[in-house]
Amino acid sequence: METQNFGRMCRLLGIMANRPVDLEFSLTRFREEAECNPDGWGIGWYEGGEAKIFKQGVSALSPASRFQELSRSVRSKIIICHVRKGTHGMPA
Repeated sequence: METQNFGRMCRLLGIMANRPVDLEFSLTRFREEAECNPDGWGIGWYEGGEAKIFKQGVSALSPASRFQELSRSVRSKIIICHVRKGTHGMPA
């Protein structure tokens, strides 16, 4: 059986802070991860005690992406962000 090397798949960034923060201070490395994971991204956070989520099926670095906008405007004590690299084949 042939083994395929899919490289680096899907990356997560989690932030827990003692005061509301945005993602800007943590994004330099995460932007590099987005280059290798161009098939979508998402962000989850709490706002006013309510969980919020936003996701797109385009690269976080795409001109059509709202990644830059939300990385500056979302402020929370808890933020989770991901970038994904799609694969093909049978699901496990």
